[in-house]
Amino acid sequence: MREACDEALRAGWDAPIVHPKPTVQLVAPLPRPNSLRDYLVVEEHMRGCVAAEVVGEVPDEWYRIPAHYKGNVDEIYGPDDTVRGPLIPTSWTTNSRCAP
Repeated sequence: MREACDEALRAGWDAPIVHPKPTVQLVAPLPRPNSLRDYLVVEEHMRGCVAAEVVGEVPDEWYRIPAHYKGNVDEIYGPDDTVRGPLIPTSWTTNSRCAP
């Protein structure tokens, strides 16, 4: 990190700095935040949900109460991170009725 900052200062603020992809790992855009909420507050997006038949119509409550959900702050990943799936009990994979 320090080397990249030094290189930026030497090159000047307007000069682009290019790093080959194999030398860089992109990380999550945020460190671990205190909370994570996703709001559906843009009316055009809500109308898109109606057009996609996700909801029948924009309910009146939507204009009074901001719709959101709380996300898990421990589940924020960067584009190069490995995301593990849920753990599956061993009994599910050894039972012939449940085996894929």
